Amino acid sequence: MSVDQRGFKTLIQAEGEEFLGQDLKRILFNSTVSVIKHSSNGVQVTLANGAKLRADYAICTFSLGVLQHDDVRFSPALPLWKREAIHSMTMGVFTKIFLQFPHKFWFDSEMGLYADRERGRYAVWQSLDHEDFFPGSGLIFVTVTGSFSKRIESLPDAVVKGEVLSVLQSMYPNVTIPAPLDFYFHRWHSDPLFRGSYSNWPANFLPEHSANLRANIHERLWFAGEATSKKYFGFLHGAYYEGEAIGLAVAECIQGGGCVGLEHTEQVKNASPYDLF
Repeated sequence: MSVDQRGFKTLIQAEGEEFLGQDLKRILFNSTVSVIKHSSNGVQVTLANGAKLRADYAICTFSLGVLQHDDVRFSPALPLWKREAIHSMTMGVFTKIFLQFPHKFWFDSEMGLYADRERGRYAVWQSLDHEDFFPGSGLIFVTVTGSFSKRIESLPDAVVKGEVLSVLQSMYPNVTIPAPLDFYFHRWHSDPLFRGSYSNWPANFLPEHSANLRANIHERLWFAGEATSKKYFGFLHGAYYEGEAIGLAVAECIQGGGCVGLEHTEQVKNASPYDLF
């Protein structure tokens, strides 16, 4: 739980300043990629507004969910081994629903659990009006996951808020629950820039799939992100380490005048031992 009000973006901004300085013109904000054309000679990226960017190398850091939904079109299409790897992994959905009340009326501990007859129905609660976070803030949030997250994303905010308040009333039947001052949750699954919250390694996802998900196409088109991390998939630091590793690999390609890239398996048949090192 990060309580730094600057947010996680501060880490990225601080590192970016080391080589960008104030030259923010090198970054395109509010730009959505629609097509990536790739070959052994280089990469051309077409944005939703029609602008085209050309480069010798490109690193794709789209979330696994974006790749699975074909929100970005690759030309030519990604090879079968890459597409199989993309669709063999799954995206988890993890939704935090925040409420702010005029005053605190709930448990004094950090965490609270609610047991309902319906599996996953507003079960895990965490108080931010706590001495370790933001005492006096009147903030609390409840977490839902998986299919229940997808369900509430299809509902209007008012309906979700009503359900959450009804659960709180069940938890505290002798308390008059005040109207919340604020209410918010993000729809990660339906957001076209994310299509989920984090990658998850299912039973049928093999080490060869992981290597194929990470492997580059030709020597020009590379991939990074938390999903490509064999050790830290699903976590923020997995994305950080993968971005650093692939960035250094591409830098070596540029400085060396070319490279072979990462190995892949054309056809995954049997599982090899899971080895992190």
